Amino acid sequence: MPHTRRLFHLSGTDSLPPLTVTTETRAPSLHPLEKALLVIVATHLVFLPWALGAMHIWSQGVSFGLSLVSLCVALKSRDDPSNGTAESSFRPDPLPTLLRFPIFWLGLAFLLYTVVQALNPAWQWIHTDHGGWLRGVSFVTWLPAGMRTPIAVASPWRALMIHGSAWLSACAVWTGFTRRTALRILLAALVVNAFLLALLGLAQRALHADRIFWFWKPPASYFVASFIYRNHAGAYFDLALAITCALTLWYYRRQIRHHEPSSPAVLLGFFAAVIVAIVLYSYSRTAMLLMIVFLAVVAVIFGRAALASRAPGHARLTTVFAGAVFVAVVALSLVSLRTGQMTERMRGLAQEAEAGLENTRLVVAKATWAMVRDQPVFGWGAGSFSFGFPGYQIRYPEICVARDSRKRMFFEHAHDDYLELLAEYGVVGCAFLLGGFCFYSYQLFHLRVWRNPPAAILLFGCLLTMVHAAFDFPLFNPAILITWCCLWTLILRWLTIDRWRSPSGSVIPPSS
Repeated sequence: MPHTRRLFHLSGTDSLPPLTVTTETRAPSLHPLEKALLVIVATHLVFLPWALGAMHIWSQGVSFGLSLVSLCVALKSRDDPSNGTAESSFRPDPLPTLLRFPIFWLGLAFLLYTVVQALNPAWQWIHTDHGGWLRGVSFVTWLPAGMRTPIAVASPWRALMIHGSAWLSACAVWTGFTRRTALRILLAALVVNAFLLALLGLAQRALHADRIFWFWKPPASYFVASFIYRNHAGAYFDLALAITCALTLWYYRRQIRHHEPSSPAVLLGFFAAVIVAIVLYSYSRTAMLLMIVFLAVVAVIFGRAALASRAPGHARLTTVFAGAVFVAVVALSLVSLRTGQMTERMRGLAQEAEAGLENTRLVVAKATWAMVRDQPVFGWGAGSFSFGFPGYQIRYPEICVARDSRKRMFFEHAHDDYLELLAEYGVVGCAFLLGGFCFYSYQLFHLRVWRNPPAAILLFGCLLTMVHAAFDFPLFNPAILITWCCLWTLILRWLTIDRWRSPSGSVIPPSS
């Protein structure tokens, strides 16, 4: 029987559950509960974009249910006395692991804050045949207040369901995944799913489809794949491109390390090219510009990895072949599909830049900032923007009526996620979100994320989503938000596992 040893981990966020492992180099297989968790989380994240970006209440309810089930599975105790030919005992202690996770407490505080807003409405939406209006109601002035609005449109309870899904999913990833294999399979599932979505979007463009899935008529004509709004599609596929590039680099580095004759990197390069093509044909200008920046940085990272690794000839051939496939697919897409609309969209961006302060989005930002100034501490309440904004919109005639159609303009979102969050949650509510970002930033810096190029690429993709959020509202799309939150936790978990495991997968004690 192989010799085993027990490792007890220190408290803190960079610790893993206690393990007893063999001294053999073979990595233990996934525990059945971890496999079950992997299936649930992957199903959840794959479901979100196909369900029209989870923008409707039915899909948000399904999402919340899947995220709740995933955390319940992650919290189940595990005991795996036998693992293939090598005996190992795997007994994580999930509940203490979750309770030591600061995101659990920050997210819980944020959700409770939303509940208080929901239970303490200061305004009630009154619907009439000619529209609607807000009526003030009595409320507790020293507590955060919100609006009583129809849940079918937007409400604090609906926001609670969406943000609760993101919180539960992130906690499940942190608590339940203890093997890099599980994280890698989850990323691979997201890549394949994005590739299939991209093929759907390209087929729609080529066949001039006017319906999603060729049978569902969306409220507007600018849908892409299964996303109702092209900018949401662009932001999601940019994030998927980051996952694809991170996996490509990981497999390339493994090919070099283990002297493998071939690698999935070539196939992943093809997937990346198809995703690039759909970003171009989403006609989302911000997504296209951010993708160009991302690809430039990734090219430098790949170049450094290829030069510094002293790769053998077959590994260098993989790099060349994968790059050739990428360029060929992108070029073929540009030749085969229409480029006129894409060119027109980019010209429109230049015209908007020349407009300066008259730019519609800048005026909307000014009106939203006025909304923030009136309720800076506690905000107007979760899900209140579309109901409260018209009172500020009328102060700016240039955003009341469309210049081309002369129709009344209506804004469901501020096209700036940070301003909208500040308007709805105030400084107090946003402090919990800022605390979560600071925690992740500190931990990733502490774990030296830049020393792990695949993780660094993933992180860069997440940061670019944050940049996109300053010009649009991608984080108000549940498919993007929940995937984005899970990726932050996945990166941190991956780096934490790497700190405790050798490249072969066996657990090693800390250097101290």
